Amino acid sequence: MAEFAIRKRETSVENRLTLAPLQDTPIQPIAVVERAINPRVVLFHSPASREAEQFRGLRNSILAMNPDRAPRSVALVASTSGEGSSTSCVNLAIALAELAGTRVLLMDANLRQPGLEQILAMPGHPGLADVLSDKYSPSNAIRPTLIKGVDLLSAGRLPENPAELLAKGRLQPLLHALKPDYSYIILDTPPASESTDASLISRECDGVIFVVRLEMAPRTIVEDSVTQLRALGANLLGTFLVGVSGGKSAAIDSANA
Repeated sequence: MAEFAIRKRETSVENRLTLAPLQDTPIQPIAVVERAINPRVVLFHSPASREAEQFRGLRNSILAMNPDRAPRSVALVASTSGEGSSTSCVNLAIALAELAGTRVLLMDANLRQPGLEQILAMPGHPGLADVLSDKYSPSNAIRPTLIKGVDLLSAGRLPENPAELLAKGRLQPLLHALKPDYSYIILDTPPASESTDASLISRECDGVIFVVRLEMAPRTIVEDSVTQLRALGANLLGTFLVGVSGGKSAAIDSANA
């Protein structure tokens, strides 16, 4: 297994990035203390834990589906809020970045209630909404995180109508333009049962992992969400189960999802 590519320090760490925004809003350098990163990011705080191994198992399943190691965009989608798609995105990104030569971009495509920036204690804007609205270029909106090999594109300034912005067809060209710089682009999305955003995002990605927390989302809602994603052309790679008794989780192939 590749050496864990996580920068751990005893003192506070500064992530400094000089930005040249397309609009006249100064961006100040930021300081992130590693303890501010959400404790549920187990691959950062407890990389040798059983929970961390679950995400390495998910990573290995994705790698097995991509034997040529071509750059891929993967959306993580849950049917309802609170199932863990955001923390799963971050943990999966770290698991992928453990592999030598792998660069990962985390993209917060939840333009309603974004979560990645809170989990990583990073600014929320500029971000994806600003890029899709042509207010910032991607290079001016993407920031490095504390995790080696993992960058973040936050959600940005939230639009009044996220579905309208996502439906304009600008996401797929953006993903294509970013692939030369990243091995994987991992996208967080709003819950599939609460808006059409998840379906609009998923159809533009190479694949979708459906996140299900057992004993939380009713089975009918999960099934309806999966049907909705497939109906709009999403490539469902599999289902990642969290909350399985005994501390286990599983990535199930799309044939059984």
